[in-house]
Amino acid sequence: MEFRRLLFAVSSQTEPTRALLVAFQLSIVGCLSYWLWRAPRRLTAAALGLVVGGALGNVADRLTRGAVADFFFFHTALPVGPLANYVFNVADAAIFLGVVLLLLESLNSGAARPTPAAG
Repeated sequence: MEFRRLLFAVSSQTEPTRALLVAFQLSIVGCLSYWLWRAPRRLTAAALGLVVGGALGNVADRLTRGAVADFFFFHTALPVGPLANYVFNVADAAIFLGVVLLLLESLNSGAARPTPAAG
């Protein structure tokens, strides 16, 4: 499956729109790469590496194919309505996993801080 449309059915088929989208994605990748370079912990670096790698994969698809190719399709029989179909690619999975790791790390970072000694 190829998705030539973006969120809210914005078309990315025209060359100026595609160029603007790629420039926006690369600027985000640049910011995340700077954060990755300065990451204080290995888990942060691994999570950001997954997000950056997935984003670059989607940018590469958009540059070479003109669209992001999603090739995994899973369907569940659970009664969850429109969420019963899952369509994604490896880049999407990497981004998702990276974000989950960042969220888990942010939840655990408060408990890992040592308390200052009294007096």
